[in-house]
Amino acid sequence: MKTVKAQVTQLTMKGGSLTTVDKQAAEVLCDYFKEVFTKEIDCKDKPTMRSIFGINGRIVFSQELVLARVQRLKPDKSPGPDGIHPMLLQSHAHQLAKPLSLIL
Repeated sequence: MKTVKAQVTQLTMKGGSLTTVDKQAAEVLCDYFKEVFTKEIDCKDKPTMRSIFGINGRIVFSQELVLARVQRLKPDKSPGPDGIHPMLLQSHAHQLAKPLSLIL
């Protein structure tokens, strides 16, 4: 017995009518996800081209830049694909900044 549907149709659009084609269903889902997901705009401590590009155009992640980014992680978020919780990274930011900058 298959419980997963192969198609998504018959979604309610903003006007109250139901979708009839895949494109309409995709647009309804896209609009919904835009509403419920938060977009984290981050302008504070945003790295400039000068702070990222070092000698000979090489990309450089300074210890200070990495420290600033790790300290701004949100501790109430889920772990990333690496499985490391942001609370752990944030609480040990000073110890991790140098090794992470070397890895990056």
